[in-house]
Amino acid sequence: AVPPGPAVLNITSPGCKAESFQVQLPQGKCSVVEAAISPLPAIDLAKLPGWKLKILGTVSPQTELENPNSPGAATADGWLETALPSPWTALKLPPWQIGWYQLKMFIPSDWRQWQHCDLLLHSLVFDGSDWAYWNNVPIGRTLRERTKQRQYIVPAGTWSTGENTFTLRGMSENGDGGSGGITSEHLWLQIWGYMGSIAGTVFDLEGGPAPYADVTASCPDTEYGPWSASVQTGYDGRFALRGLPPGRYTVSADVGDRPTASKEAPAPVVVNVAPGTTAALRLHTKALPSLPLIQERGYRWRILIGAAAEEDHSAPSDSETGFVDLPVTDDHGSWGMLSTASRVYCWLRLRFRLPSSWSRRYTGDLLLWHFDFDDVDQLFVNGTAVGQYGRFPYEEKGYEGAADDVRIYTIPAKLLNPNGDNVIALKGYKALGQGGFRRLRPMLSPTQLSESPAAAIPGDVNGDGIVSVPDALLALRAVLGQIELAEDRLLAADIDGNGFVSIADVLAVLRMALSAPQSL
Repeated sequence: AVPPGPAVLNITSPGCKAESFQVQLPQGKCSVVEAAISPLPAIDLAKLPGWKLKILGTVSPQTELENPNSPGAATADGWLETALPSPWTALKLPPWQIGWYQLKMFIPSDWRQWQHCDLLLHSLVFDGSDWAYWNNVPIGRTLRERTKQRQYIVPAGTWSTGENTFTLRGMSENGDGGSGGITSEHLWLQIWGYMGSIAGTVFDLEGGPAPYADVTASCPDTEYGPWSASVQTGYDGRFALRGLPPGRYTVSADVGDRPTASKEAPAPVVVNVAPGTTAALRLHTKALPSLPLIQERGYRWRILIGAAAEEDHSAPSDSETGFVDLPVTDDHGSWGMLSTASRVYCWLRLRFRLPSSWSRRYTGDLLLWHFDFDDVDQLFVNGTAVGQYGRFPYEEKGYEGAADDVRIYTIPAKLLNPNGDNVIALKGYKALGQGGFRRLRPMLSPTQLSESPAAAIPGDVNGDGIVSVPDALLALRAVLGQIELAEDRLLAADIDGNGFVSIADVLAVLRMALSAPQSL
């Protein structure tokens, strides 16, 4: 309750000037106060002249890596003048194109008073996937969204008064009807405020990255009131939360439904966020390891498009005649970039080896999960059928698509070769759309810890139930030959799972120990 009489009402909001208002509060009544606050300066980039567009061509290893904005690249070749909105429909391009936008613009000198503020780039819509850069610094990406308005933070220190360059790499995904291109009529660059960031990595039980985990940071009492932000880690377990008002944030990592060593709810971490700084975190969870089966992690998928319905390429010894590489990456995994044919069968194959540590630390079945497929698939592992989503046209009940279902396959342990080659084979059928992996990428995970005490806590060399500096010292003594570790302790010290303890393992245990106070 506020006592009656004169009072000062202070109003703050990101992107706006702080305002104070004198108000008179009556006795015993509820007062409704209307107050207008002024926005900080903003520029509509969509209305500026000088926009350029360069179409590189169909998605390929070459167009994926080419950046016409990099230093030394030709500045004029292939660039076309354009204006926003700039959909690619009129260009009549084939599917799965990559193109770049470029805008050189001037930020006025009177913005210098806010040079320590973050900027907010908002109202951008790209029909497909986009990667945004400010002065060649990545500021954000959005994958597989045709109509969603993007919001990207341009951190202080990335921008300056005078000439700046905004570039955007875009990828069309015509398999779902999208034509590509910037389709929004506005693209606002706005002074946002004196903000900070949180960045770091989420780790699994073994100290490896926890891919695609959800990280949330919340503060109940910033200058703008309660504030919360969420982001998903990448395939490498890294995350960044930008544009956060200063305050004391509670940060938590949610590993979802993946297998864990403990069902106990993890404790969150508290961290201070200051203006113009990035708070670094190492968040450790009890999640069992998950391997994204993507190109960035060294996995190579092969595909045969246009197979006959009766063809069988599930055998590990299949010659893969007619198969070609399908680049399944963190960014994309559709075969639409190779073929736009509809009502077609395909086979995908992947040869892989399980990490050497898994046979010692884990037992039981494995999960192949966290992916969608457009739109019917049947899974084989080492030649044996494991399961199926949807129905193929030749089945008795007829075709039934399952493009939106998230797959979770249980692979029986008896089908796997823990110390040698394994083959995943997917028989697929696409009626319409993109074909293949659309929004999500397949991951492989163990489901159960072995009964070995060492398997429960990697790095716990002395067996006291926690990972601490004495564990690293014990591992170092083992490397120097001063002591000999028992078999279960040797397994706990062998972080990289190569069968012996090395300096690399000592350093890994030490890193785990030093980050223990931030453990989740």
